[in-house]
Amino acid sequence: MEGKPVKHIATASSRGAALNLITGIAYGLQSPVLPVIVLMGVVVGVYTFSNNNLLALVAVNIGTDLLITFIMAADAFGPIVDNAAGIAGMSQADRKVVEKLSKLDSVGNTMKAITKAYAMISGTITAFVIFLTFYKLAGIEAIDVTTPFNLSFLFVGVCLPFLISSLVIGSTAKTAEKMVDEVRDQFAKNPDIIKGTAKPNYSYCIDIATRNALREMILPSAISILVPLAIGFLFGMNALGAVLVGSVACSALLGPFFNNTGTAFDNAKKTIENLEFSRGTPEHIAAVIGDTVGDSLKDVAGPSTLIFMKLIGMASLLIVPLLK
Repeated sequence: MEGKPVKHIATASSRGAALNLITGIAYGLQSPVLPVIVLMGVVVGVYTFSNNNLLALVAVNIGTDLLITFIMAADAFGPIVDNAAGIAGMSQADRKVVEKLSKLDSVGNTMKAITKAYAMISGTITAFVIFLTFYKLAGIEAIDVTTPFNLSFLFVGVCLPFLISSLVIGSTAKTAEKMVDEVRDQFAKNPDIIKGTAKPNYSYCIDIATRNALREMILPSAISILVPLAIGFLFGMNALGAVLVGSVACSALLGPFFNNTGTAFDNAKKTIENLEFSRGTPEHIAAVIGDTVGDSLKDVAGPSTLIFMKLIGMASLLIVPLLK
């Protein structure tokens, strides 16, 4: 919350929602660079010092998984304090209570971002292990990207994470539209809800969120599994290997971008809300717009790239015996 990017995004909010979004996206695009360089250095170093032994990468992958209990605890902390802060605000609690919970919420946002970054690192190493195993089982020594055939499928692999991200973000928008319509409909039918003298029908809203979340994830999941199967059976293992390289490389960059950008937008909003008499100002409204965009990035698109990475890798690995 005290970081330079968050402060810059908060300052940009005073000049409108557009500058809030532009500043946040600019910082988000920078965020994957250093982590990916460090991760690739670790992978190359471990693989080289182990005399090109795949088991060394497996050991690194196991090492990242050993902290899973801490990661789960840190990940749970964020939603707990977030909900506590929301409840305190809606119940008109004392300002000091709201401020303290708001600061805890910012800490929770940062912890969630760290856990998602850690999950992306672990997932990327897992993906490395999977497609190196794929190469070994398939008997592929190298992929010649100077040929148009392999290079074309490399670009196909790079495109897939963008397609998956587009689908899940679009699904979020469609579900949000239905939710907004339901809320407006309840307000129109029962104006006492706005006055606070009647309770809304929460079950309909929960049903909309749950039902659409399940239905909208069918297509992205099917693409993650069926596309590698189709490419493997139609074009062979070299083409599938190129798709795997492109998909994992692109996902390793997109995931941190989504996670870090969304968290920065959220913390920038919290920074503004901690200022006295800031709520409801144009600056606060711009920050809320940025946070609303950021939520779909860090809570939907970011995790989806991690799931996609593992799905496409496992699907490819499982069909190697059939392809051979």
